[in-house]
Amino acid sequence: MEEGSGRKFSLGKIIFFYFLFLFLILVFNVAYIFLESGRLDQIFSYQKKASGKVRALDNSFECEINETKKIVEGNSMEPFLKNGQEVVLLENYFQCGNPAGKGDLVAYKHPGSPDPLIKIIKATDEDIIEFFGNKIKINGEVMKNSVGEEYDFTDGEVKLMKEFLSHRHIPANTFLIFGDNIKTSTDSREFGPVTADDFLGKFVLQITNNK
Repeated sequence: MEEGSGRKFSLGKIIFFYFLFLFLILVFNVAYIFLESGRLDQIFSYQKKASGKVRALDNSFECEINETKKIVEGNSMEPFLKNGQEVVLLENYFQCGNPAGKGDLVAYKHPGSPDPLIKIIKATDEDIIEFFGNKIKINGEVMKNSVGEEYDFTDGEVKLMKEFLSHRHIPANTFLIFGDNIKTSTDSREFGPVTADDFLGKFVLQITNNK
């Protein structure tokens, strides 16, 4: 009896330690998974701070629009905006999926300027563009500024802009941007159509809470 009991006791201990070993392995694996999950969260948080957007599992983006006060410099946007007037730049506005359209005040990244230029989108690739003398017609109407004055271009400016037209349209996914000053402005009359990739953001006249 005593010898048989000893063998049963030894077998029971083996089984006990076997299942204890499996349990410890399970606990270790669970702890490791949680640890790695925390590291991934830290990585994504860092990417969000660095780039302003993080790719989610559904391939969408969480995107941040930053609001920064700016001061208008120069007279190219007069009479709509005055020199020294305060405006608000919504940085990353278009990069966050908002479409650009006619009438938007955009911050254009011009190679010859350390600061972005503030311009108005006057035409898109969907508009019909025609030239009559030194005037531009967009969808049959002469292009005018905010107070109804007609833009007046030089022969050289007209020639440059005509080079980009194909069947009375500018290239796909491009825009014509102009200042509100009908005579003097560094805009599409000098460099032609531009893409939204060159827009650093959208200007508004006051804080809008990104709406």
